[in-house]
Amino acid sequence: MATSTSLKALGNSAYSAQDFQTAIKHYTDALKLLELVPPAKDDAIDGLEGDTGAEKIGEEAALRSNRAACWIMLGGFDRAILDASKAHKLSPTWSKPLARRAEAWSGLWRFDEAEEDYKKAIDLSSTEPTTQTRLKTTLSTLLTRRITLLAPQPPINYSTRISKLEASGTHNFIEGGSAELVLRAWGWVEEGMKDVDKDVWRNEVGNDGRGEDKFGSKVPSGILKIVDGILLDSKSFHIPPGRTDPDFPLAEKLRLQFLYDVQVFQNEPFVAGVAKGGEEVIKTMRERVEKEGWGRVRPALSHLIRGQVLMGFIEEATGAYDSAIFKYRHSLSILEAGIESLSPEERGATFGTTFRRGVMIFLMLALMEKWAREGSKEADESLAEVLALGELVMDDCIANPVKVSAEEPTDWLACQILPLVNAAKSIAFVLSQRSRFTSNTSIVDIVIPTPTSPSSNRKVLYYHPQMNLAASRMYAQAFNYLPLDDPEKGVCAFLGLSCSLRSGGHSIGEILDRAREAEGSCGASEPVFGPVPRSFDARTLVRKVCDVLREFVQREGECVLERKVAPVGSVAKMGEGEVNEVGVIVDTGAKEGSEVVVVEFL
Repeated sequence: MATSTSLKALGNSAYSAQDFQTAIKHYTDALKLLELVPPAKDDAIDGLEGDTGAEKIGEEAALRSNRAACWIMLGGFDRAILDASKAHKLSPTWSKPLARRAEAWSGLWRFDEAEEDYKKAIDLSSTEPTTQTRLKTTLSTLLTRRITLLAPQPPINYSTRISKLEASGTHNFIEGGSAELVLRAWGWVEEGMKDVDKDVWRNEVGNDGRGEDKFGSKVPSGILKIVDGILLDSKSFHIPPGRTDPDFPLAEKLRLQFLYDVQVFQNEPFVAGVAKGGEEVIKTMRERVEKEGWGRVRPALSHLIRGQVLMGFIEEATGAYDSAIFKYRHSLSILEAGIESLSPEERGATFGTTFRRGVMIFLMLALMEKWAREGSKEADESLAEVLALGELVMDDCIANPVKVSAEEPTDWLACQILPLVNAAKSIAFVLSQRSRFTSNTSIVDIVIPTPTSPSSNRKVLYYHPQMNLAASRMYAQAFNYLPLDDPEKGVCAFLGLSCSLRSGGHSIGEILDRAREAEGSCGASEPVFGPVPRSFDARTLVRKVCDVLREFVQREGECVLERKVAPVGSVAKMGEGEVNEVGVIVDTGAKEGSEVVVVEFL
């Protein structure tokens, strides 16, 4: 017959073998067995091999502390805090539960709470010099890490960072993953930068009188390579070392290069003043073909389209969203007109499916960023365009899929997976924003007890739950598409979970587990891409809710982990002294099994 002691030993063995899930199961089974044992003061307790009541408490504290260590190793910091807090309550003079709770707080980037717990653990370990020294070292490391992570971060030079890792041989990159894609994209961007930096402007044609529209030959500037690099993966684009001269910044240099290209290819009518639409551009170019031939006109079209994309990208980077959106739309209109009217032989690579797909994504993302920065509005035109673009990209990926290539595995990520990810994110964004429109929200009176009023009625605003449920599924789709080393994976997880919280119907345990997955996904990319910021809105909401749910579980016991959580609503900040500005309230309801109500104070 298994005893709590024997189950604990099995858990310890599984932990040593780094089988943390199995260890958790054994510790949990031991705790369940322990619950069946009646409390005793002096008599021996059956099933505990002669332990007294005090020893039973110590046994439970040890099991919970051990299970907390397992949760920490799995990134389940909320559950680790629950176990460590209970262990500390059972054994308040033992330093280990506090040290483990501190480690869990640190995993959540809650450094103030971690510091406080480490200091308490150090005080409690005064009779254990080795433990105390180790805890002091850990605290010192924590304080340094806090300064590093919370300090304002300059833009990360991903390509340089990853190149150093590659050269050191200390990291194995995922084949066809985001790190390899950044290196490949940066290779193209760097070549283009060198061409621009050296003022290498070529305007040549082949011996047969036809120009070649491909990278590295018969082009007037490096803009072609730069644009193809940023469309492959925009994380590769940054101002490299040696190109930050304030008197002649990179953006200005690229603008001058673009204007030079415009002159070389006589594209002034298409960019001056109100640019001509795509059909008119193609018509004019066809007329030029009769005089100049495709060897001259095809590169002119290619540089016009790619140059407009690059100028739009630069405008967007400086916050000029209207100008960027105009340039993306102009390039897209030329592409669509060319695809419609030009033969495959006439088009060249610029009019290929994947290039058009990339421009649609840039336009879609710029529209989303403009909407997000300008604040929510009831006008739906921009969102309708974002939704239409997202659906077009998704349909195009399904109709014209890019296959996995053994020769260049990152093609599949760049041209198939990332477009699907961005399409899913755009559709989710539209749904979540529309869920907040007045016509899609509801206001409900609920009782929210406060220190000054035990039965205070408040009006709570709820966003459209079905729209948020659909949005959460689209974010989950984006999450599933992304490789493990992509820094956007964790962001998608938090966005999806925040929408799920607005839709309701998920158990407390499920929410804590999904928060664990989201935190782990943020951390998974950090060895390659560096720290993922934790201060974005979706994570802030998730962390608020998890804090409240933990407190509820601590108060009511683990039996409530299966309780469902109602949609999270929002209420205006209450009066001073009634509740914290970022506080949340839990109303457990009168009936056993009723939904847990969580309210976010704006």
